[in-house]
Order: sequence, then structure tokens, then C-alpha cells
Amino acid sequence: ERESSPAPSPRPQLVSSADDTPWMKQHQPCGAASGTGMAQPGARIPPAAPKGPPERATAVEAKARGNAAMKAGRYHEAVEDFAEASRLDPADEITRGQLQVANLQAWEAQGIPVLRLSSYKAALSLVEQYRQRGAEAKAL
Repeated sequence: ERESSPAPSPRPQLVSSADDTPWMKQHQPCGAASGTGMAQPGARIPPAAPKGPPERATAVEAKARGNAAMKAGRYHEAVEDFAEASRLDPADEITRGQLQVANLQAWEAQGIPVLRLSSYKAALSLVEQYRQRGAEAKAL
């Protein structure tokens, strides 16, 4: 016969605020109850704001939007977001690289085979050739 295992013991309940138990009131970090900047137990801590000028914060946001657009395959949108981030923070070389990758992906999506090329400069040249051919075809 099979022995039945004992029922698992119930999990302890988490205290929802510092005021629920006397022990919690006595053992809070300094200043937690007085609102002097220490986090309450169980409190959600907001993400830190990027340091620097407001333009930097906006550049970080634009870069995050570009990353999300790339993951979703919305390459033209990613190009716009990375271009904005690069304009707001021109010293960020990583964003410039991400802008180039987004451009390459957008051009590939348009049918221009740029990912086979050895450099970004060669890709720009090929894109220009495709655009000229497109303009000539429209003129006919």
C-alpha cells in the first residue's frame, strides 16, 4: 500500500505594512516609520531616473523605444527612434551603431541586399543606387 505524505505546512503570510505587527514597528531601519527617505518593507522602489541633463533622459527613452521596435521587427520605427536618440546625445557611439543596424534591417526589409556587404559605407552606396534606379523608373 502507498503511504500518504503529510499535507504541506501552510506558508507564512507576508506582512503587508509595517503597522501590522509590533515586531515590525520595533525593528524597522532608521527613519522608515518617520518618512525620512528609507523604504518601507514591501514598498516598491521606482526605477532611478537617468543622471544628466533632460536631453539625456529623453535620449535614453528614445533609445529604449528603438530597442523595442527592433525586437518587434519595426525597423523603420527603430530608425526614427535611434536617429532621435543620436541627435539628442551625439556622443553616444552605441546609439549610432544601433542606428546603422536598424537602417540595414530596414533596407533589407525593402528588398535591398545590404547585409551581404562588407561595410556600412558600401551599403549606403548600394541604397543610393537602388534609389536612383527607382527614381529613373518612375520618370519613365
